[in-house]
Amino acid sequence: MHRSSENSRKAWNRLTEKGTATREAAHLLKVGIEAYLNRFSQKYLEVDSGETCKLVLGANGEGKSHLLLCVRERALREGHLVALLEARNSGAGESELLFAQELLRKIETPETLESPSDNENAWVRVFRGAVDRKRKQALERGLDPEEILPVWASGFRTKDLPPLGFAQAITDGLVGTLSNDEDRVLDAIRRLTFDATKLPKKDQKVQGASLLRTCVRIPQLLLYKPLVLLIDEAEGVVDKAGSRRKQEFMMFLRFVSDHMAQGESGSAIVLIACTDDFWPAQFDSYIALRDRLRDPGYDEP
Repeated sequence: MHRSSENSRKAWNRLTEKGTATREAAHLLKVGIEAYLNRFSQKYLEVDSGETCKLVLGANGEGKSHLLLCVRERALREGHLVALLEARNSGAGESELLFAQELLRKIETPETLESPSDNENAWVRVFRGAVDRKRKQALERGLDPEEILPVWASGFRTKDLPPLGFAQAITDGLVGTLSNDEDRVLDAIRRLTFDATKLPKKDQKVQGASLLRTCVRIPQLLLYKPLVLLIDEAEGVVDKAGSRRKQEFMMFLRFVSDHMAQGESGSAIVLIACTDDFWPAQFDSYIALRDRLRDPGYDEP
């Protein structure tokens, strides 16, 4: 049996017998959803859309995670940075800082599709891809990359990219990439993801919110297309949780809708997958969020 056929069979068995969505299955198995992917791409990836925060609804096992993985692949192929997070393990509704850190750790570049590697730090790829894009841009404009790139990299330290120290970390990561200084790059990554910083809990909300807003701006500053943020199994965050926990999660989703996917040029494109019993039962009780995410049905292909 041909290797691709064998892989398809295995991916199909995992998907149908165990309900396990995988990246391999998303790559090989798109029967019946190409029309949705094309519609999504045309409406949200190829243009600056006024609506960039949507729900993916369905019962358990109906293919929501598989669809998100297919969107992930399509977005990467079209040049976007992508982060796919499982809501329950992402810090969503618990801490804006924890969620921002998880987003930064899970970021993927288009190059991931051609040379996947679980061992390489995501931001090593982000920096390398940004440098490659800037070099290509300079050459296309008839400029000398060796002159342009150091100035471009150093210029990030003056940009308004809160929290404090983030802009300098981006500069250090780019400069380290240009000079093949691995230690400098890894130190920059620790600083921009706040892995080496312990913030008091009272500061985490403000700093985390600032970091999430900056996460939205970074892709285009580094010459990628806008961030595509995919949040899976949203119902898992509030399953068996108390009313306060549910309210905090709703407020978090409102922040994502208002400040990350606000529909302006360069904002993030957000898909949130949850079971259909979670909507409208939970969302409908929070009017401010319901009005943002209510869909009259015109997104069907």
